[in-house]
Amino acid sequence: MTLEARVCVQRGTLAVDVELDAYAGEIVAILGPNGAGKTTVLRALAGLLSVEAGHIRLDDRVLDDPSTGVFVPAEQRSVGVVFQDYLLFRHMSALENVAFGLRARGVDKRTALARAATWLGRVGLADHAANRPSALSGGQAQRVALARALVTDPAMLLLDEPLAALDAATRREVRRDLRRHLAAFPGVKVLVTHDAVDAYTIADRIAVMDAGHVVQSGTIAEVTAHPRSRYVAELVGVNLIAGRSTGGVVHVAGGGTVVVADAPDGEVFAAIRPQSVSLSLAAPVDGSPRNSWPMVVRDVDRLGDRVRILLAGAIPLTAEITVAALDALVLRSGDRVHASVKATEVEVYPA
Repeated sequence: MTLEARVCVQRGTLAVDVELDAYAGEIVAILGPNGAGKTTVLRALAGLLSVEAGHIRLDDRVLDDPSTGVFVPAEQRSVGVVFQDYLLFRHMSALENVAFGLRARGVDKRTALARAATWLGRVGLADHAANRPSALSGGQAQRVALARALVTDPAMLLLDEPLAALDAATRREVRRDLRRHLAAFPGVKVLVTHDAVDAYTIADRIAVMDAGHVVQSGTIAEVTAHPRSRYVAELVGVNLIAGRSTGGVVHVAGGGTVVVADAPDGEVFAAIRPQSVSLSLAAPVDGSPRNSWPMVVRDVDRLGDRVRILLAGAIPLTAEITVAALDALVLRSGDRVHASVKATEVEVYPA
């Protein structure tokens, strides 16, 4: 089973244009900030929203293609959906909620309840079959919603922020259980989330969305090794600079330059780890740094025994220093400092 899609939809001022593929057995996460268009893509895959251009194919079946006039309604697609708020029917028991999809497809009540009971057992909720949603914890409600989506044996499972409604302590446990349950489902699996931890711990591949487009995709290792957008760089904790490299110097559009140890000529990305940024009150006069820029401190954020300093200048940076270094420098918002980085600490790769 294979998903192959191009989703083009205009939603207000946001133009969504996304190409996505997924294969049976793997979990693909669509990761991005709020408003990036992630849920729009999921709704289109589910059949809750038709694409304006492009197509959606699930294996050899076309689900949506405006160029040929094909649109398969949601209820006729072999797709299960776990919504962000789970959308369990409050007046039904957990067992009846799981059986609902089967009953809607014409399965007789006895068979539907028997299959629902089997799925509740699979997700560890056999003892809660008679409970209504109000009597379930957040994690239990999530598992009921997952069982309801899987009981119909869909070819594709879609999950829209399935952990967003849980508190931090519950998320850790449910995240682990969710990965285990998803591993047992052989079909196509697409997860939408704004949480990098969810994507990194659950998914096999990620597609990073920003402003309606996929800005980077690949395995977790591929994306984190070479971020290609500021959003991804912030997720993995590095400073990302785009510019044109000439003779070992990266020229940035804003007017700054970065001296690097080795780089091909042409359009490049330069990545600098915050821990590689040194701060001083005066411009360095000796030592090995090849880069030094005057900066203004915009924010100081303590994180345990480390401190992250947001810096404004020709090349905006985030530096990470120790609490002792902060106390020695006595830095506050608005202070002027010099940021230095060794040329050998700058990783450069083609844009």
